[in-house]
Amino acid sequence: MLRPKPVRSPPLDRPGAEAVAASALAFLAADEGRLSRFLADTGLDPQSLAEGLAAGGAGIIDAALDYVAADESQLLVFASEIRRKPEEIMLAQALLSGGADGSGF
Repeated sequence: MLRPKPVRSPPLDRPGAEAVAASALAFLAADEGRLSRFLADTGLDPQSLAEGLAAGGAGIIDAALDYVAADESQLLVFASEIRRKPEEIMLAQALLSGGADGSGF
C-alpha cells in the first residue's frame, strides 16, 4: 500500500518564524470566538489591534503566536492547520523572542 509522503517544512529562520506568527494571527482572526478571547486576554480592542497592525504589526503578531502557543489544544489545531509540527511553532516563538538560534529543536 502506498503512503503519502509527509510534508516537509522548510527550516525555520527569522522570516519563516515571522510567517508562522502572521499565520497565528490569521488563525485567531478566522474564528470570532478565538479572536474575542485573544483580545480580552491581551487587553486589546479592535481599534488598537488595527492600529498596531497599521504600524507594522510585529508586536501584535508576536503576541498572537505567544497566545496560540500558550494553550496546547489551540497549538495542536493551529499546527495542523498550517501543516507544521507543534515543535516548529514553539521554535518560531523562541526565534522571535530571541531564545533560539534556529539551528534545531
